[in-house]
Amino acid sequence: MAENKPKEIRIREIMDAAMQVFVKKGYSQSRMSDIVQQSGVSKGAIYHHFSSKRELFLSLIDHWESYSFPNFHQYDQDGNPASQILKEFASEVVRQFRKNPTIFLAELEFWSMANRDDEVLSKVKELYGHILELFERVIQKGIDQGEFKNLNPKVSALSIMTALQGITWFTIFESESFKGEEYLQHVMEFIIYGIKKN
Repeated sequence: MAENKPKEIRIREIMDAAMQVFVKKGYSQSRMSDIVQQSGVSKGAIYHHFSSKRELFLSLIDHWESYSFPNFHQYDQDGNPASQILKEFASEVVRQFRKNPTIFLAELEFWSMANRDDEVLSKVKELYGHILELFERVIQKGIDQGEFKNLNPKVSALSIMTALQGITWFTIFESESFKGEEYLQHVMEFIIYGIKKN
């Protein structure tokens, strides 16, 4: 049945299954047979698209950015002030966190592999470079429109990205008294307060 699906849908099913497997078992303990079982796609079909587990993992980094990273661009509209864009994006991160925390746990596996594999490291640097560029653009918009102080956009963007990455912590350690929503709401308010003109 899965073999008759369009190529793009089949690849996405493989990628989504691979993400689940790599998060659950870790890269070293994962097998292509695990991904076959998780996806319902035949082993032959998976090997038709990916020659090895490593190639699949590298492709997963691009897939994560394209399909799992929250849709930033919908908030980056000309009519929205930069601070509103940042708040809306933080809310979108929370929605994605509640919908599918695996997205954020996958980052832990990316970081772990980046420490051991130069090609993965290069891909991860490229991924986060793209994300930083998005935040830099919004910060620069805020500066140009007189909403934000004339700060270094790169440093400000890095502060935002690392603060938002804190949501990953909540995929493991969240408690009833300390929620991811509360964390992101407060941290984004702190950042905006710090970069806004008085």
